[in-house]
Amino acid sequence: MKKLFLASLLVVGGLTAYANSAVQYPKVAIESNIQDEFKEIAADALPEAVQAALKKDHPNAVLGKAYVNDKKVYKLEVTIDQSEKVLYSDENGNWIEK
Repeated sequence: MKKLFLASLLVVGGLTAYANSAVQYPKVAIESNIQDEFKEIAADALPEAVQAALKKDHPNAVLGKAYVNDKKVYKLEVTIDQSEKVLYSDENGNWIEK
């Protein structure tokens, strides 16, 4: 009888411990899409310094679209040797790494 009582206590204790195990929720990755607030401009609206730097440093580049933000940073979508790239420049034609 004593063994039956101890066995039942072990079973109840095991079930209780199993029921109290920590619940693990799946981790959710949070993505944030930060807009860089560039506004599209015409290619001929680019400053001469930016156009000259593009021709000098990337002579095979074909300008697709051009954008500018409030800080006068220019974003250029270009095609160089059949691959699309995005270049950033300040208003003086200095390239910016992003």
